[in-house]
Amino acid sequence: MKKIGLFFVIILTANILLLYSNSGNRGPFEFDYNYIKINKYMGIRVNPDAFTFIGVAINPGYLFQDGYLRQSRPAYALIGSVIGYSIYYTTYPLHTLFEREMKKSLDLHGTKSEENKGVLYFCFYLGYVLLNFSILLCSLLVFDRLIHITSGYWKNGKLLYILILLMIAGNHETKYFFWTPHQQLFNILTPLLSLYAAIKIIQNHTPFSKLLLYSFISGCALLIYGNFLLLFITILASGLYVLFKNKQLNYRAIIIRFTAMVFLFCIPTVSWILLLKSKGINFTSSELNLYRQFIWIADAAKISPQHLFYSGAANTWYFLQTFGSLLLPLLLPAITVLYFLKKNIPLSILTQRIAIISFFICMAHVLFFWLLGYYADRLTFSLVPFILYYFILLINQQKVDKKLEFALILTIGISFLWIVFFDSPHFSRRLFLN
Repeated sequence: MKKIGLFFVIILTANILLLYSNSGNRGPFEFDYNYIKINKYMGIRVNPDAFTFIGVAINPGYLFQDGYLRQSRPAYALIGSVIGYSIYYTTYPLHTLFEREMKKSLDLHGTKSEENKGVLYFCFYLGYVLLNFSILLCSLLVFDRLIHITSGYWKNGKLLYILILLMIAGNHETKYFFWTPHQQLFNILTPLLSLYAAIKIIQNHTPFSKLLLYSFISGCALLIYGNFLLLFITILASGLYVLFKNKQLNYRAIIIRFTAMVFLFCIPTVSWILLLKSKGINFTSSELNLYRQFIWIADAAKISPQHLFYSGAANTWYFLQTFGSLLLPLLLPAITVLYFLKKNIPLSILTQRIAIISFFICMAHVLFFWLLGYYADRLTFSLVPFILYYFILLINQQKVDKKLEFALILTIGISFLWIVFFDSPHFSRRLFLN
């Protein structure tokens, strides 16, 4: 409980400080309902997708409309609905207060009917913020656990430990998405879950029955956010690695188990599609139909091999332009490696099995986001947990010199303040705001 209390304070401190970055301006986002003024120094930017998420949580029936763009992620809407209605009914005595305070802070441009629904919208908004808080709390718990199972107890000062956790809890991603309904914070949690799942499966030789359960759970999670596909790929690859290493099964048995895991992973999505079909509704996926994620490869190949090459080169260039979100976190392992080289401290940890496993998981994420065909700094931010994890592997081998510790503390402090007062480093304004 003490550790959870610390994480609670870190999350709130980081993201309350980030509210100052929105003070006195509308920022780069220009659309109605985009700014909640807290005081003359602090404010919240609300992503334009927020009202769609709130609307479908209030009325999940939208999911059964033909062509509804959020239809591919029904679980996220249903989670928002459960939390939102729970808050709405339990805070009923406070609704008058909510309405009075909202009139002070919000410049609403909607109809009178929409204004009357303000308290309902606020309760659902609050529900999604609490969901974001829970995602970050889970991220810190998983990251802390990763530290202990891969490098032992923390060896390098409480302040450095807290500031590293601060980079998980307060960053480019949370600046724009912690205080608004959105799925983007899963870009922090899912990579950490993938690392944790792979390490635990390989270390513990997880039995096949549990792998089947994990496959089904990750299939359910896919209905929340698309990058849970990477968690399943990690579970699948780790499970097969254990089977091959133990040499306990023949190839036919391994193929059967592979098929069983894929089948269980697909059950939730297939069930949802069949439910829609039973009601005469065609399943809509904005990721596939609108943004052509991954499908762009087949689209380009149908035209000509030359067009596929051109499209691949163009998308690679766009993908590389989203790497600005990695620059500040990369300073930590870069400083550490340079210091270790200067002091002749071995980097052998990077050749050990634990680091190699992590490398392959990281490469799977790189490949996934490279081939996606839809590019944004907020998506590429999914690689930051891997950067911080490798930094932990390096720094927590032993107790390091105080000079290095001070340099790292200073770097994290300056990086965080940079995010508070300026936009995160980026190479393309269009992709940064995508």
